[in-house]
Amino acid sequence: MASGSYAISGLNLEPVKREFKVRANRKTARAGDIIVFTITATGVSDRTVRSYYIDGIAPEDLSDGKLNGLFYLREGKATVYVQISEDTIETKMKS
Repeated sequence: MASGSYAISGLNLEPVKREFKVRANRKTARAGDIIVFTITATGVSDRTVRSYYIDGIAPEDLSDGKLNGLFYLREGKATVYVQISEDTIETKMKS
């Protein structure tokens, strides 16, 4: 086996920058509305499962009560659907 140093060309060893962008289909929502979050990722492997956490609201504000979950990246994109819960005070007043 020969010894010495060898030059390798065409190999980029710099770290890849990972970036996630999240866009919602609306800025405000009312009781019963569904918000669609579109997540776009660069520098992340395709078919990757990632977790998310929704901040700034309480679990009772969502119909399923879940502030976190998982999304699956396919071709650099994922979609998360969140439904705003019905307003319990408004519902009680209508009964």
